[in-house]
Amino acid sequence: LERTRTTLHVETSPGRGDFHPLLLDYGDAAAFHGCLCRHHAPANPTPFTRVSIDFRVGVSPHFDPGWRAEGVKALHGWRKA
Repeated sequence: LERTRTTLHVETSPGRGDFHPLLLDYGDAAAFHGCLCRHHAPANPTPFTRVSIDFRVGVSPHFDPGWRAEGVKALHGWRKA
């Protein structure tokens, strides 16, 4: 059961359109292919603030800075940590 009705919804594979909420417990984390699988969060109908943290990890020997996923509309800057 969704606690806040603002849970992130994702599709199971690119273009499938079978969106489902990520039902997580407090302290859990989820991973999915956000570059290719569409995802969205419904508008927040509550008086409470929703907080979301989004980060990506690339393992240096396997990272190709020139690669671009087909259909990606937004590119973000790369930072090395």
